[in-house]
Amino acid sequence: MAILQNLAQFGSEKNLEFMVIGGHAVISHGYSRRTLDLDILIPKGDGYIWRKYVLGLGYSLLFETDNFFQCTAPERASWPLDFMMVKPETFTKFKSEAVRVLIQGVQVSVPSIKHLIALKLHAMKSRQRSWMFRDMDDVINLIQLNKMMSNVTNSKSCAKLTRALNYMNTSSEPDHNPKPQPDDSILELPDGSDFVSKHVTLPFDQVLEACEAQLRLVNSDPEFEKKRLRDKVDVPFELL
Repeated sequence: MAILQNLAQFGSEKNLEFMVIGGHAVISHGYSRRTLDLDILIPKGDGYIWRKYVLGLGYSLLFETDNFFQCTAPERASWPLDFMMVKPETFTKFKSEAVRVLIQGVQVSVPSIKHLIALKLHAMKSRQRSWMFRDMDDVINLIQLNKMMSNVTNSKSCAKLTRALNYMNTSSEPDHNPKPQPDDSILELPDGSDFVSKHVTLPFDQVLEACEAQLRLVNSDPEFEKKRLRDKVDVPFELL
């Protein structure tokens, strides 16, 4: 993966930090699923430097806000890039629990499972509803594959997670019949202890090679950039 090697080398030379998030991070934690872009988390103050660098590599700017920017790949076989920017103190919290992984020969940091789930819940509230099920699927599989459920089942923490998932009542349109918010103390998730997963975890590089094989096709699709724009997360994110 040439672009990831370039990012790692540039970051090392300029003493800039970044983390791989999104689909690549999900796959690194054991959930083998498709991804068609490379998502990067950076401290907000470094955004201009990274933006200038990737544009210098031939990438073109697709979308930009104060907290997020997307870049179109210069070649059909290259990974499109999404950069999410957070406050330095939030990035430090991510870094304190980060996991080092090897992605096609490049050593990088990815968020802990807990922090990755937090990012996914944030994305579910920030994106269009059409993307909700993909992010929810990531959350469910990350919890299940990493055996987190036994620690939170039927607890207040699990209830709060359920409330975070249950965002479909919110809308930009006026709600003339607002629904009462549930009480954390009585909200529970089903036990699910008898559920058996049929999911098969594949080797990380094998999954990415399969994804890369599809890049040339999807990058040539004129609708792909429109789909990526719907994937943006431009709402500020903080870890408290």
